[in-house]
Amino acid sequence: GDVAHELSSPVARIQIGLGILERSVGANNRKQVSDVVEDVTHMSNLVNELLSFSRAEMDTAKVMLKTIELHPVLQRAVQRENMPTTEIITKIDPKIRVIADPELLARALANIIRNAVKYAGDAGPIHVLAKKEGDNIEIKVKDSGPGVPDDLVKHLFEPFFRPEPSRDRCSGGVGLGLAIVKTCIETCKGTVSAQNLKPKGFAVTITLMSDT
Repeated sequence: GDVAHELSSPVARIQIGLGILERSVGANNRKQVSDVVEDVTHMSNLVNELLSFSRAEMDTAKVMLKTIELHPVLQRAVQRENMPTTEIITKIDPKIRVIADPELLARALANIIRNAVKYAGDAGPIHVLAKKEGDNIEIKVKDSGPGVPDDLVKHLFEPFFRPEPSRDRCSGGVGLGLAIVKTCIETCKGTVSAQNLKPKGFAVTITLMSDT
């Protein structure tokens, strides 16, 4: 976390300098500069994800769980991550309340929805559901995409794990999104899991304590 913090400012300055250079360089060298810009953008994304991951871990020591309404937290995450070409359908009772930290829960939900939009947003609607199961609340984000190979599902929440490195490199991901989700949800005394759906699709399920 400290290293990522120290790197963020010089990386930002390099990006600004490369932007100026890219506009002024001759056509013969433009491809080389463009390649460097791509590498620095990837580095910047890595630094940002490392910062998010370290903050999520640091929050665990000082978090104070409380009863919160799930619906507004979920709606903010949907609005933040939704794209004009993606349909996100939510089904949640506005009366549902969970025991959690609102910022950590919002961060976790945003990361899950972002992944669904990125990798399955063009495959059909994304469904975000929440229901009471005994003493718990179950939140599920489902898509109609291709999912991931079954033998890799159990590794998805490990830091820096990427089922398809080339695809994640192009999109800027470094394999920390679901690790951040796991840290946030476990800090809220909940659990998170993932599964492939049949005949197609993928789902991530969060389970949190209900306030009743």
